Amino acid sequence: MFQRYWALLALLPILAAGLFAPGPGLWMGEQRVFTAALVALILFISGLKIDLGRLAKHTLNWRALLLGLGTTYCVAPLIALQAARIFGPSVEGLDSQGRLFLEALLLAAAQSGTLATALTLTRLARGDCELSLVLTVFSTLSAVILTPLVLALTLGAVVEIPVGPMVLRMAMIIVLPITLGYGFGRILRHQGLEVPSAVSAVIPQCIVLTFAYVGFSAASGEFREDLTLAFRFLGACLGLHFSLLIWTFLVTRLFGLSGPQRIAVLFGASQKSVPNGIYLWREFFYANPYGAAPLVLHQLVQLVAGFLLTLWIERLGAGDSSPRSGIVHSDPGERS
Repeated sequence: MFQRYWALLALLPILAAGLFAPGPGLWMGEQRVFTAALVALILFISGLKIDLGRLAKHTLNWRALLLGLGTTYCVAPLIALQAARIFGPSVEGLDSQGRLFLEALLLAAAQSGTLATALTLTRLARGDCELSLVLTVFSTLSAVILTPLVLALTLGAVVEIPVGPMVLRMAMIIVLPITLGYGFGRILRHQGLEVPSAVSAVIPQCIVLTFAYVGFSAASGEFREDLTLAFRFLGACLGLHFSLLIWTFLVTRLFGLSGPQRIAVLFGASQKSVPNGIYLWREFFYANPYGAAPLVLHQLVQLVAGFLLTLWIERLGAGDSSPRSGIVHSDPGERS
């Protein structure tokens, strides 16, 4: 049990470090290679136990993919618009605090799912990790088109994400690590060896905590200068995330997905990518001083909620008789 929840206990001191000692976190956030390497490491570890047949099968799971993409790029921005009206200052002009609040919140809501936390939390909740991987990859690929479209429709902002560099980045960060991990995992299994639970469970959680520190460090200045605004953003992010969880919980049942698949969609559709959001903020919305705040706070909310609700969410698949992900159940050490 401690192996599954130690990260939650470590989260508070990690966030305090980001608030009061943000220097290393700011430095790490500026190193794009650093973030990419950590995501690649998580995917390499996942590839060690990947079930290639299930992974290919889930690329045709149109119900899960439709629900995941629809929630990420349609439902989330609509909820964010309402959350900005409830929690944000009044919008009185293009340069008003309310307008900046709305812009920053929509920038967070329009992001793709995150490869790191969605996959890690799906594993902890005994969900379908292959489906989680497919969902986040499709979500990230779709971000090239759908994120600019959402921002154009809601804010009138023109954002162009370079397709060529994005595809190359996806190949280096996603495809190559998973392929290497899968090959290495087959070699280990052929030799009769198992991947230690410390590798498959603890290391990904350490990486997620690192992302939390980096993200909170990025917004620490704004939080210290205007505590009221920080609470406004926190309220909006809480409303956004829990609305997405409730929506996904209800709709996955209507779509007839199995328990482990529902868990994968629940995390995949409710999580938001901080690295992608920070990139767009720095490239297109850097004049907005609050751009990093909702990205970081939503990451905080999704991490805390994910760890706290893991046991409850695990019950979604407890009574389901369909085959579960090989990633989840091939390591008995992760059940402790």
